[in-house]
Amino acid sequence: MDYCITHPKNIKQDKKVILLLEKCFPKISRRYFDNRIMRDSSYGRKNSYILIKDGSIVSHAYIFRKKLCRDKKQEKILGLGFIATLKSYRNQGYCSNILWSVLDDLKKEDACLIILFTRISDFYRKFGFS
Repeated sequence: MDYCITHPKNIKQDKKVILLLEKCFPKISRRYFDNRIMRDSSYGRKNSYILIKDGSIVSHAYIFRKKLCRDKKQEKILGLGFIATLKSYRNQGYCSNILWSVLDDLKKEDACLIILFTRISDFYRKFGFS
């Protein structure tokens, strides 16, 4: 496989991520993705992972960083979301590769919990999610 996993470098790539998400989640409005990427002050390109194949963004995953108060102590929680791969690139390992890259980076962090909400839970078991 000839591809590159990186972070968006500019607003042009941010907009391409929104287009990818819009294609992959057609029941969710563009406004939803615009609000959570282009208009969200907590959005950070370093938390956004893109897989580029043949010059196009074909897969994406995002890390949400939150704090949880437990026993009067603040703890870090990480969430994975906006995980998407264009239909024509599915079942070729791209989503798995981007997720392994994200999870390798997350192992370096001191988080008490990594969460993911999905309707396709069987796919995520190989990554350690239950």
